[in-house]
Amino acid sequence: VKNSILPLKDSKDSLLSFQEINNSLSSLTKLVVKNQKEIDNIKFIVINNKPNILIDNTQKLIQGQQELYKYIRDIKDETLTINYDVSIDNLTEKLNKLSISVEKFEKTSSHQKLLLDHVEKSDEARMHLKNDISNEIRLITEKMDKINEANSNMIKLSTPFYHIRSPVKPKEELTNPFITDLSHQDNNQVLKKEEPQLKEWPTFTREGEYDHMSFIERIDMLQEDYAIPDELISA
Repeated sequence: VKNSILPLKDSKDSLLSFQEINNSLSSLTKLVVKNQKEIDNIKFIVINNKPNILIDNTQKLIQGQQELYKYIRDIKDETLTINYDVSIDNLTEKLNKLSISVEKFEKTSSHQKLLLDHVEKSDEARMHLKNDISNEIRLITEKMDKINEANSNMIKLSTPFYHIRSPVKPKEELTNPFITDLSHQDNNQVLKKEEPQLKEWPTFTREGEYDHMSFIERIDMLQEDYAIPDELISA
C-alpha cells in the first residue's frame, strides 16, 4: 500500500494508486474479519481456562483489532475526499501506523497461538494424568478385593466345620419308675414325702475320719430310688 502512494505524479496515476489502495484495504478488511473469528475462539478458550496472561494478551489483541478498524475507516474517508497536494503525507502516516498495527497484531496472534497450544497440551497432560490415577485406583481396588476374598477362603478352609452347629443335647430327666400317673408337681410332692429326712443323712461329726463313701452312696440311692434331681439334693 505504501509503495502505491509514494510515486504519485498526476491525477491519473493518483486515481489508479488509490484504486489499488481501496483494493488493498478491502483485502485487509477481509484479513481482519478472518482474524476476528480467531479472536472469538481465543476469547472463548481464555474465558474457560482463565489464566491471567491469556486474558491480558486477548485484551491487547482485541484492542489492536479495534485500531485496525479505525485506521481502515479513516483511510477510506481520505480516499473519497482527498486533496492530493495536502493529504498525501497524512495518508502515508496512517498507512505506516496501520502497517505497525498489523505487525503487532501478527506478533500478538502468534504469541497467543503459542499460549493456546501450551494450554491445550497442559489440558491433555492433565487428562492423561487423571486417567492414569483412575486406572491405578481401579487396580488397587481389584487387588484389595482379591486379598479380602483370599483371606475369607483361608478362614473357611482352616475351620471346615464352622457352619455345622453342635446339636443341643436335651437335658435328661430322671423319672421315677414307680410313679407314672402323677403330674410334675404331684411327683415332687410324693418324692419329698418319700425321701429320707435330713436327720437320717450321714453327718460329719469332726471326730475321727469322715466316711465320704457312705455320703456318696446315700446320694446315689436318692437318685436311683427316689429320682431326686441334683438341685434338690444340693439344696
